[in-house]
Amino acid sequence: MTDGTRVGDTRVGGNRAGPRIARRAVSLGVEGAFEVLGRARQLEREGRDIVHLEAGEPDWPTPPHIVEAGVQALRDGLTRYCASPGIPELRAAIAESMGARGARATPAQVVVTPGSKLMIFHVLLALLESGDEALIPDPGYPAYASVTAFTGARAVPYALSADGADALDVDEVAAKITPRTRVLILNSPHNPAGRALSMRVIERLAELARRISLW
Repeated sequence: MTDGTRVGDTRVGGNRAGPRIARRAVSLGVEGAFEVLGRARQLEREGRDIVHLEAGEPDWPTPPHIVEAGVQALRDGLTRYCASPGIPELRAAIAESMGARGARATPAQVVVTPGSKLMIFHVLLALLESGDEALIPDPGYPAYASVTAFTGARAVPYALSADGADALDVDEVAAKITPRTRVLILNSPHNPAGRALSMRVIERLAELARRISLW
């Protein structure tokens, strides 16, 4: 091409802009914890002793029996597609575990994903449209705000407090609800603060969600 731009370039050549990525991809942003992790790993390679507080991983190695189970699964040929919601036996085990902790669920209500971000992405894409609003905790997991923005909706933060008996004020959450509010994102125990909400607060939030028809 005479303006200096080749097919496949993403740079600007002459007076014509080359191919570009969609704005929504840029709107997702990055999670600072992984930038810090990359720098910390580099310092470790340089011989520095690092205490990791960025990525939320345990300090201990994966238990040997889990490692062996993974290796055995590969040897047994369990490397093919499975049902989209996950391996049936795994979904049944998760439902049983949830029931033991007081949350009733059937295997049909369980969907397995490779990490929480993918599930947050799928759920919010299914529930939010352009112009909607989602209530998100502040401080909160970065994916809540970025995925909400990706859908074209608006993230409306509600405050979390380290003081008092509970981490949030239900009346404050209620005051932020508008006719455009579709989703209330609730995280307990909370990431990154670690606070768990009392049953009293959870019940008040559940009643609020039922009354306003919030997801």
